[in-house]
Amino acid sequence: MTSSDMPKSDLLAGTFIVDLPGQRRTGLAAHEVSLLLETPEGREAVIYRVHRVSEEGRMELVGVAPAAFRRQECIVYLRREVRDARQDMDAIESHAASEPPPCRLELRLARNPGGPWSSMTAVVFPAVCADAVTHWLGRAGRSLGEENTGGASSLDQIEMIQVVRHVVLEPRARHGGSPA
Repeated sequence: MTSSDMPKSDLLAGTFIVDLPGQRRTGLAAHEVSLLLETPEGREAVIYRVHRVSEEGRMELVGVAPAAFRRQECIVYLRREVRDARQDMDAIESHAASEPPPCRLELRLARNPGGPWSSMTAVVFPAVCADAVTHWLGRAGRSLGEENTGGASSLDQIEMIQVVRHVVLEPRARHGGSPA
């Protein structure tokens, strides 16, 4: 593939390249790679994340283990009032409507009446998307509560408390993950 055949660099950075027997798929989002890994041909997949793309079209790639697509991470925004946590969730949903998330996200509005932080908005996503999700959330246009990025332990805690609202946000297809 020559640099003139390649999609714009800003569209490729953060996407994935998957080498399969006899073919290469480029520009895939994390959820597309996850689906591909569930197929019989996905067992032989070699996966790379596009870290950077130069103006000349050269790509800096990082190898990614298939297991990373099964691991989930979580960012939790803590609030003292449920109203404020709901506004955080609404702000993230509104942001997703104007700028789709980099990968599939689950938003959970949860209540924990026993603690000092009675309400929280949890953002759950595949671990391989952590950098992209953090960057995307930073552009949400709202200060989102007290951040707690405890990874899997936070995810376990969210599972054990009352989830009041649950929403799934899907990314928009970038350019179809074309074979190379």
